[in-house]
Amino acid sequence: MHRLHIHSKLLVAFIIVLLPVMGLLLVDFLSDLRRTRRSILDAQFLTAQAVALQASETFDTAIGFGWAVSRDPLLQTLEPRRLDPHLQELVARSPLYDSIGVFDATGLNRGWSNPTHPDEPRVWIGDRPYFKKVLATNAPVISEVLELRRPIRTGLLVSVPLHGPEARLLGVLNVVMRTDLLEQRYAGARLQPGQALLLADMNGRLAFHTGEPELSFERSNAFAHFEPLQAALTGTPSRVARFTHPLQGDERLGAFVPVPHHPWAVGVTVPLDVAMAPLYKRMRTMLVAFTGILLLNILLAALLARFYARPVRQLQKATQALGRGEMEWRVHIATGDELEELGTAFNEMAAQIARRQVEVDALREHAEQQAQQLAAALRLREEFMSAAAHELKTPVTTIQTWAELLLSLETGTPRQRKGLATITRNTRRIARLVEHLFAAMRMAPSPTQLERQRFDLHMVVREQGQKLARSTERPIHIDATGPLFIHADRQLLGEAVAHLLDNALLYSPPGEPIELRAWRTDHEARVSVHDQGPGIPPERQPHVFEPFYEPLPPGAPGYTGVVRLGLHLSRQIIEAHGGRIWVESLPGQGSTFCFSLPLSEARTELDSHAYGQDGSSTPHH
Repeated sequence: MHRLHIHSKLLVAFIIVLLPVMGLLLVDFLSDLRRTRRSILDAQFLTAQAVALQASETFDTAIGFGWAVSRDPLLQTLEPRRLDPHLQELVARSPLYDSIGVFDATGLNRGWSNPTHPDEPRVWIGDRPYFKKVLATNAPVISEVLELRRPIRTGLLVSVPLHGPEARLLGVLNVVMRTDLLEQRYAGARLQPGQALLLADMNGRLAFHTGEPELSFERSNAFAHFEPLQAALTGTPSRVARFTHPLQGDERLGAFVPVPHHPWAVGVTVPLDVAMAPLYKRMRTMLVAFTGILLLNILLAALLARFYARPVRQLQKATQALGRGEMEWRVHIATGDELEELGTAFNEMAAQIARRQVEVDALREHAEQQAQQLAAALRLREEFMSAAAHELKTPVTTIQTWAELLLSLETGTPRQRKGLATITRNTRRIARLVEHLFAAMRMAPSPTQLERQRFDLHMVVREQGQKLARSTERPIHIDATGPLFIHADRQLLGEAVAHLLDNALLYSPPGEPIELRAWRTDHEARVSVHDQGPGIPPERQPHVFEPFYEPLPPGAPGYTGVVRLGLHLSRQIIEAHGGRIWVESLPGQGSTFCFSLPLSEARTELDSHAYGQDGSSTPHH
């Protein structure tokens, strides 16, 4: 915003002032949206429950009608010649049902009530699930939605057992209910504009959908895998704030409830745009009003900007001239407000700048001299550190060599040999420190040129682990199987692994193993060294890679003083290769030092000779 002109800044300021209003409008709209959606869902839920009760009553009434008809002694004769006209007369007096059929215990039709369709050949339903269930349970059954044969239409059956003398099961009485007639019974439900009512059987197939009057039997299975409807079929009602209609493909909200006493479900849905239309209309009205207020503020901002732009431009030109060294520039502003005071202050400042210029030039010259002295001091320090490290290396090596030679001779008293062992151990420590100092001088102030080559990191890890294993009695467990090719400086990475192993050896208790592992991730090679030491407190872990840092507070178990330069050098080597290094540790549970490097994706002929098809490493001697 600091690069905008004053016109734009004033305009932005006015818009920012209006942002809280816009925020309040948005919050109010979202609140109304949730409240409206909740109220619509509640209303649909109540409507669905009312229709579900009506559907349950319809099914119960049909079952009661079937029971009443089944008790007619004429039906026990199972004579088609007598039953057909009798059933036709019953259907004529019962307009709620489409037809009635009587079937014997084998499933063969023995009576048919529809006079407009032929009675022969007689239908056989012995393989139908609802027929078998009635015979098995000796109880009424409501079938799933079916595609009826006579006539061809969609419907459902209410099947009740037909008993003879001594309650002997003679067959089954079917009361046929057409789904289109069933839909007409609920056409008078109090639905809101755009709402649709659906009734589904126990398999999720629709008996009817008021939004799809010409629903075919094939398309009636569109809700079979719709989760809210399946939940309602299992007895769990649900309100769905947003879903895609499986039949019509539009966005809707709706409620789905189970039908009491029957494994059916009722759903009431409404298009989302239709349900939210009044809310969106009110929001559009509020947006129009807000736009008018915004335009009025823009006009006011433009007028104010025009009034204040002139003195601001005058100050701009004077400031630019002052920057070019033209100290005679002055401004003349008469707005009667803070801008006029600013102009007066600018004139006073311009008068003082000329007096301060000489002082600034003198300070600049003095600062340049100090910078030169500081650079010389830094260069002298580096030269001293390099010379000191070099001068230390020769006498330390001499002392170490003589101490080891005297120690190898079987002469001297035990006290003398103990002293020689102490001298040998400490000279090795000093030699290692000198080596670290040399390495630090090579890596500072910037890393040396890396001699990169493509090699197997697993081989370097195994070499360093085996080298350490030969010089210590602690077990070294190595988990590194190839290939793990990277493009890096082999010698420096070997030193980094050795530094981490030396650190683990320093803190591991006697007899406890050191875990050395190398593996690959998606695009990285990773190496980890785990010890069984005392662990590092969390507050000290971010500093363990700093030179000469104490990972443990003095007096803590396992305290060995400051960390040598090994961890610091490891970090410099890994970061010079574009990798990263870190530590994972918990007090009392040891520490794991890890680093990762990018993998080398290119393969050469050497890779195929060094590794078989299974990726196992072939050792080289």
